[in-house]
Amino acid sequence: MEKNDMIFQQLLFSFQMQGMISLGKIMNPSTQKIERNLLIAQSTIDTLEALSEKTKGNLTDDEKKLLNQIMYDLKMNYADEVSKKQEEKPEEKEKEKKQKPEKDKTEPKNKNKEE
Repeated sequence: MEKNDMIFQQLLFSFQMQGMISLGKIMNPSTQKIERNLLIAQSTIDTLEALSEKTKGNLTDDEKKLLNQIMYDLKMNYADEVSKKQEEKPEEKEKEKKQKPEKDKTEPKNKNKEE
């Protein structure tokens, strides 16, 4: 394997790692936390798609297969995280309702107590 072939593979794996970190699938090594940022994940996928388009016809079969597999994996995981986020929304609203005590509407807002 030539030097440039190895560098290209490293580049693809770097994008894959960034995508998985952004999707919250693996821990961010910088913060030591699981973090999800779907905008960054989508940007990573878009970058790989642009790279695929711009390198069309210039990749070996193995490079093309690797690039396509990484894009596929990131897209499937992205779809999974988006569906999780949509499922979380009703749960979050329910939690907020339970956490917020209901105000007693019979009491005035500004209550002056004289003792």
